[in-house]
Amino acid sequence: MSVVPELFANIQDPARKPGRILLWIAIGTLCFGILGCPVLWRLAIHTFHRATVVGALRNLNALQQSYAAAHPARGFACALNDLGRGPGEPPIPDYVQDIIDHPEGNSSGYQYAISNCSKTSYRITAIPRLMSVEYHQSYCTDETSQTYLDPDGSPHCTELVQ
Repeated sequence: MSVVPELFANIQDPARKPGRILLWIAIGTLCFGILGCPVLWRLAIHTFHRATVVGALRNLNALQQSYAAAHPARGFACALNDLGRGPGEPPIPDYVQDIIDHPEGNSSGYQYAISNCSKTSYRITAIPRLMSVEYHQSYCTDETSQTYLDPDGSPHCTELVQ
């Protein structure tokens, strides 16, 4: 007598269907864990980096507006370390303070810089220090407080961030 029919005899039994369903759920979960999780992980990392950079640029825009209001003769700040808050003003988030305090504007994998600075205009860029799957887009903002991105990581941002 063959062993194979005995192995498959239990599969045909209707009482074993719940066990078979659980087996398929386990197999599906395992496949998703192996194939799907790395993709979802990268998406989550990318979303986190994007939110951090866009949030930092929005905070830097607010600091620029405050600086210009406090220094009408000078206008906008042309250096990141000029954007510190004065006494009695609300505190700056730590990750934005890190950008201001760092001599090269490096924070969270991006290098921040102010360029095209004048009394009435400025441009702040956040460019990835190392291009990778997680760090591949650059972000820019200006005196209009609109945030733009460039999918290739160049400082020439053209796509509006929603």
